[in-house]
Amino acid sequence: MVATLSEKGWAIFPPEPGVAEWARTARDAALKRMAEPARRAAGLACGGTWFVGLDCLPNDADGSVAGVPLDGAARRAAETI
Repeated sequence: MVATLSEKGWAIFPPEPGVAEWARTARDAALKRMAEPARRAAGLACGGTWFVGLDCLPNDADGSVAGVPLDGAARRAAETI
């Protein structure tokens, strides 16, 4: 899998329960923040047609959100290249 990622720039990884939990937690956190009028106004771009999500997640330096770690085969593979 790592060879595919480093050679092609992409790879398909199987679903993992921990990644799914992180995704649910991140989605909930992002939706909560997007509901804040000031943050929403600051994040909307291109005439309000899309939201810049880069700074929306309240994640820690390790990628965790609300204490849920971002882990899994995809992250481990990315860290090796």
